[in-house]
Amino acid sequence: MTLSYRRNVTGDMLTVMANRTPFKAAHAAGPDWARAVKTCVESLGVLTADHRLGFVYVTEALAEDLSSVLAFLRQTTKVEHWVGAVGVGVCACGTAYHSGAALSVMIAALPSDSFQVMHTIRSEAEVLDVATQKWLAIGKASLAVVHGDTRNGRMPALINHLAAITGGRLTGGITAVQHGKPQVADSLTGGGGIGCAFARRRARHHRTDARLFPRRAVARGDRR
Repeated sequence: MTLSYRRNVTGDMLTVMANRTPFKAAHAAGPDWARAVKTCVESLGVLTADHRLGFVYVTEALAEDLSSVLAFLRQTTKVEHWVGAVGVGVCACGTAYHSGAALSVMIAALPSDSFQVMHTIRSEAEVLDVATQKWLAIGKASLAVVHGDTRNGRMPALINHLAAITGGRLTGGITAVQHGKPQVADSLTGGGGIGCAFARRRARHHRTDARLFPRRAVARGDRR
């Protein structure tokens, strides 16, 4: 399952904004990270300069190779901005991968000012990075896709904090790996909440087929 947040957990799907936004999506498995990601990129088809934001989700088997996967994706697609995480499993287009080297990728064609990658926040006392603060100063986000690290024991409170400071609905998932840096926010990170905020004028909720499977379910806690 995946998790969707509105200050607390409110559902079990990963949603992202879509206002007639073209997405390219692909998934692949392989004997190692290199062949898996190469097959995935080949399946994406032609990308344009408008494809500016990528989502990448990988199985635990690729956790140690996530840096290489990200570098390959950035080099071959020319997409600069990436968010994502390691999950117990990933699924895409009706296919689920629970073991072995596998990944699922989505790339969105978006105006450059319509989204902002948020870097790691590990406690309620922290503030967003300067670039995100400046972006939010123009107008509150409508939606933020957030990935939380289960190693952070304050994740429920941190989710509330992120919802408050972004001004938008939070949706996303939790990572599975108990070591290393299992999150992507333009670079590898871990230990807190990361993600991407979307501008109000562009954001629409839309079910997608790239999801994370956490180790355990999280109790529903809907505060509206």
